[in-house]
Amino acid sequence: MGGMLPQLKAVIPMEPTMNRQEIAFLNSLYLWHTERITKQECLISLKEILEKTVPLEKIRQAKEEYLSDGELIYFYNIADKAEGEEKADLMESAHAICKRLVSENGIGTDISIYELMMDSVASYYGNAGKYDRSDEISDKIIKEDLVLRRMTMLHESIYNKLWNHSERIKESGGEEDKKFLYEELEKCIRLAELCKEIFSEEFYTKKQKEVSKK
Repeated sequence: MGGMLPQLKAVIPMEPTMNRQEIAFLNSLYLWHTERITKQECLISLKEILEKTVPLEKIRQAKEEYLSDGELIYFYNIADKAEGEEKADLMESAHAICKRLVSENGIGTDISIYELMMDSVASYYGNAGKYDRSDEISDKIIKEDLVLRRMTMLHESIYNKLWNHSERIKESGGEEDKKFLYEELEKCIRLAELCKEIFSEEFYTKKQKEVSKK
């Protein structure tokens, strides 16, 4: 991506603000993924990029009625990289935004944004120990994806529910069902394979091998 950015700048007009935003956004993510900037530096950069068109505070307070797909993606990345109380606040805002999108447009219209943001919200709730709330969101994503015949995020939602299940077992002091874990991970592997999500497929395969060794 880094080598392509100069080429993109050469062919894409920089006059529209949205074009400048998108190039700056891609550049920030590239610098972060290549460890040239810290996550905190990336977070600061993403906030500056978003606020070229809409104040972050207006989104947090649900005072912004319309957000473009680009602005939603920038906001999602900010929420995903934030930490502590700020992350909690932004994830709640992301949840509220998705509910509004569904109520206004129907989930099919904004399904790609809904999947992306709500999967992150589900993961956040799971990490915070709110397993039932997390499962409810993952179940919703799975249901809508099946209705719309989409597979891209299915493996992530299934794995999120499996992770929540395992955490509940650990907290209760119970013993995990290895056969169940293995079979659920197999679902994730096959779905990731179909979607050509190589990184996810390798991750699930590694987890499955760990289950086999237990």
